[in-house]
This record gives sequence, structure tokens and C-alpha cells, in this order.
Amino acid sequence: MTVSWTQRSVDADGVDVRIREAGEGPALAILHSAGGPERPSAATDLLAARLRVVGLELPGLGASPREDRAQACARLAATMAAAATAAGLEAYALLGASTGALVATHMALAHPERVQALVLDAPAAPGDDEALRARLPELDLPTMIVIGTRDEPAASEAGREHKRRIARSDLVYVYDAGRSIAGDRPEAYAELVADFVVRREGHVVDRRSRVINP
Repeated sequence: MTVSWTQRSVDADGVDVRIREAGEGPALAILHSAGGPERPSAATDLLAARLRVVGLELPGLGASPREDRAQACARLAATMAAAATAAGLEAYALLGASTGALVATHMALAHPERVQALVLDAPAAPGDDEALRARLPELDLPTMIVIGTRDEPAASEAGREHKRRIARSDLVYVYDAGRSIAGDRPEAYAELVADFVVRREGHVVDRRSRVINP
């Protein structure tokens, strides 16, 4: 499958943010992990076959010496919300991976009128951001938490904590996947995420994808 990706920069309240986008249909904005922006991959190509996928590059994900993790995530959330607007996204599903999931959660809390569904991909534990942790029960939108069965035990605990605190959430384990679920199981990952974006709380897991059965 050949997918044509375009790259451009948008101004987000004075911050230059690079974006990559492809596909048509319901919009999915993606925030990468602290490891840096991901290039188009098998998983994102598969998602772009069904959705409009917009990858937003997080500028300066690491906190400055005078800024703790909570402040950094809140600051980045404001920048990313402005970038999404500049990219032409009005209402969209939002996916965040690892630390990017914390930024995505800040965005969802700040802009409930725009973020229609939330995917937390191996989310970092919210313990370092007590203000965010306390506000998780305020989230009132369909949320899917995705964990790989081969990820570290701490990842499962973080997933369970998000599940406990977010009322409208599902916790899904993807078999035979580690921290990089999209890299380890691209077809299963794309099927799971795309179906959730389209169906929200009515999403299903196709047994043929081997998401449930290894």
C-alpha cells in the first residue's frame, strides 16, 4: 500500500510546529513519545487508509531546568491545541504515546469541545503530574488505553490507573507487543485505533487481527 504523506510547518501562537499528514475521513491527531517524532510507518500508513492522520511534532518535549514535567506537559498541550487549529482541525480524535499521552490528556481536558475521542498508547504514569492525576475523573469522552502484553509491569499499572480514574475508558491489551505497539503489531494496532476513532464506544476488536488471541 502506497500512502502519500505531506509535510509542512504551522504557526502555533509563535511556535513553529512541523506536521505530517495523509489520508481522508475522520481526523486523528497524533502526539509522539519523548523519543521523538515517528516517521510514517506501516501502522500510520494503515491508519491513513481509513482516516485523516495528522502527526504533530512536539517542540522541546523535555522540560527546561526551571520547569517540571507537569508544567512542560501543560505548556505543550496549549501549543499543540494551537497547532491543531492552524492545521485546520476543528473536531478530532487524539492519540498520544507515552509522555505524549500526558500532553494529549491535558489537551482533552482543556478542549472538550474539540477532542472527541482519546487514545492513550502506553501512557506514562500520571504520578509526576498530581494536578493532572486529580483531574482524570473529569474526562467525559470515549477513551481507549492500549498496552502491549510484553511491556514492563509499570506500563500495565499506569494503564490500570488511567482506567480506574477515567469513567468512559476501555483498557485493551495487544498480544505479542512491547512498548512500541505500532511497531510490533502494526496491523492489529491500526485496526484497533481506526475502529475506535470511527465507532467510539461501540468499537469492536476483530478476532482475525489476533489482538485478543495470540
